[in-house]
Parts: sequence; C-alpha cells; structure tokens
Amino acid sequence: MAAWRKIIVSGSNAELSSVTGSFTGSFTGTVEGTIASSSVSITAQTASVALRANALAPTVTATSASTAVNAQTASVALRANALAPTVTATSASTAVNAQTASVSLRANALAPTVTASYADKADVAVTSNVIPVTVVNDGGNKYAFNGVTAPNLSLNKGELYRFDLSDSSNNGHPFAFRLPNDTSYPVGVNTVGTAGNAGAYVDFDVNFATSQSLKYYCTVHGNGMGNTVQLVNLFDTVATGSFTGSFKGDGSNLTGLATTLTVDGDSGTGDVALTTDDLRIVGTANEITTLVAKSGTDVTATLSLPDDVTIGQDITISRNASVGGNLIVNGSIVSASSLAVADQFIILASGSNGAIDGGIIINQIDDDPDGKGQAFAYDSSANRWALETGLNDSASVITPDAFMGVIQEGTSAPSTAPVYGAANGFGTVFVNSNDGNIYIWS
Repeated sequence: MAAWRKIIVSGSNAELSSVTGSFTGSFTGTVEGTIASSSVSITAQTASVALRANALAPTVTATSASTAVNAQTASVALRANALAPTVTATSASTAVNAQTASVSLRANALAPTVTASYADKADVAVTSNVIPVTVVNDGGNKYAFNGVTAPNLSLNKGELYRFDLSDSSNNGHPFAFRLPNDTSYPVGVNTVGTAGNAGAYVDFDVNFATSQSLKYYCTVHGNGMGNTVQLVNLFDTVATGSFTGSFKGDGSNLTGLATTLTVDGDSGTGDVALTTDDLRIVGTANEITTLVAKSGTDVTATLSLPDDVTIGQDITISRNASVGGNLIVNGSIVSASSLAVADQFIILASGSNGAIDGGIIINQIDDDPDGKGQAFAYDSSANRWALETGLNDSASVITPDAFMGVIQEGTSAPSTAPVYGAANGFGTVFVNSNDGNIYIWS
C-alpha cells in the first residue's frame, strides 16, 4: 500500500519496527522488545552516553523501524508610384515656322524676296496678333492695317487677335465683324473702350467653331470701310518645321502625334488611346486600395493598404515586423532562430476545453514532415509532468518514459496523497519545514 516513508538522514533519529541480520557500529538510545541474538556488545562512544544498569536480555527486540531512502530531486527549466490627362501635344511633327512676328499666313504665297515695301500690293495684309488699325481716305474712309488699305484679312483658327483702335483716326468708326449676309457676328469678339481713344481695341478669339467667312466693317458707315475675312485652319494641311508657344484647339485634326500610351504590368499589357480611353488605377479587395485626386493641374494616384489586409499567398519580411495587436497563427511557426516572449506565462493548448496532454519537444530527428525529439510534457491522465524520448511533433498524447520528481512542503508530517499523481504519485518528496524531516511517497 502506498504511503509516506520517512527518510533517515545523518543526525536524525531512526525508528525501527524490526531488524534482521547483524549490526556493527555504535548505538544510542533504548531498545524495547527482544533481541534474538545470543550476545549483544554495547560500547559507549562518549562519556555522555549512559549504559543501562541492567543487562539487556537476549530476547529483547527493537520496536522501531525505518527505511532510509536517499532522495534525489530533479529540476527542469523551461525557456522557453502616369501621364496626366492635361498633357498636350508638343506639335513637334506638325508645326508652323513663322519667319517674323509680323508676318502671318497669306492667301497667296509670297516669294522669299518680297519686302515690306510690297505689302500694300499684296492681296492679303501682313498682320501680327496685335494689329494697329487706322482710318485712311482712299476714295472714301477705309480701315488700314499696317499701312495696307482695306485688305482681305486672313486669320488663323486657334489664335487670339487684338485690333488696336487707339489711333485718333478711328474716332467715329466703330470696328466690328459680320457674316456675309450682314448679320452681326459677336462670337469670340470683345470690344473695349471707344474707337479713337487710348486703350480702345477689339479682341477676336478665332476658335475652331468660328464661321469660315466673315466681313469686317464700320457699324456707322457700313461695309465700304472694310473687306472680307477668311478663317484658315492651319491643320487642314501638313506643316513642317518647329513650333514655339501654345496650341489652342482639341487636336482632333493633328496627325503624326503619339496618341497611344502602352501600359505594362507584372502580368498583362494594354494600350491607352489618349484621346478616347481612360487609364484606371484599381486595387484588389482587402489587399490594395487606390485614390485618385486632382488639384489644379496635378493628378495624384495614391496606393495604400486597407484597414484589414488579407494576403492569400506567402509573404516574406526581410526586416523587423511590429504587431500592435494580437498575432494569430492558425498554422505552425516553422522556423525561428530564437524566441523572446515578454509575457510572464506561455499558454499551450489554448484552444482546448478539457484535460489534454501538452508540452515541449526538443527536436532531435528531422523526420520531414514531422520531427521527433525529447519531450517534457504534462500527462493529463496521470496528472503528472513526464518525459518521453522520440515523441513525434505531430503527437497529441505523451507516453511517459519517466515522471518528473515533485517536492511538496508543509509545517507538519504529510497526511494526504501527493498533489500530482495522487495515490500513484510515486517518488514525490515532502519536506517538513518545521522539523526538517523528509518523506517520500512509495
């Protein structure tokens, strides 16, 4: 029957229930009972030990008994980043080379040797975007431009012209435009001041929707002071050379321009028609979000992670990763050079709802996909901590090769079975802190 057995250590009192065999050495104390041997030799070792006055009868026996057990204890430490939609064509392949700032496109081609002295003989006046206007008497009052009297005007679509009416000769001769049927034409026309006064002018913004044929005239004296206006679309013909400045218009009639943007990805490619297509920048659900915003002439595309990120495949982090909340691993932590845990306690088998085995395996054999090693674990069926050699890391139970020694303590002799293992907690050591006696459950 299992019980607590007192361990006899040096200097402690032995209580023997029986002794069989011979005894050699010194003895201190009294003997109650019979001694079966024919002779007993008692030797006093010190003067403080008194020999009994009466000789002990040979039949006297010892009443106390003890079993000396050398207790050993053990301990186990657990250490555990696009073209903006506002980009315009440079017109590098479709440009107009102006010879001088004061020379505009003529209806009739002029020879390279023509000089300014021939301007009054040209069918079409030579004008710049700022055109001084005067009124001269040539068989009647007529408008003159850069010294040319009542010429046929040729204006380029997509340009802004300013007719300067500040010369005093324009007094009483308001300058305006009308259609061939004499209907007033105000589209793109802005009149400022009074003709003949300083700062007076008429601006004419010739857009691509402007009528092809117009007249310029005096609103007081009629068509006789003016002539015709021909609107020219420079891009109806192919022009070569260089172009400096800005371009007005939708560019629909331009040719030879790069109008396609090719976009390549890690996989897939596509062409964006800049005049008709939209370039969309999209993310993926729970992985990447995108935001496109326009401020002034800047279009910004921002790529970011959503609040909740789901990664369906492997992820590799080459440097440190900080997790502000909980790190939940549904699979296994395959490899780690070292594991430092700031928490004071580590919870294993946290998903269990009952008594199960669990512990630590120090891998000794790489038996892929499972490893085998030395296990220190809790055996729930025995209610004891145990050791097992060669436990597979996929195991769910431990079959102990040995149990861990446990030390209990109290201020009196033990009276109940061990905490770990109960009646089967063999090897449990109990220390009486009051008198120093040691007991073992066996």
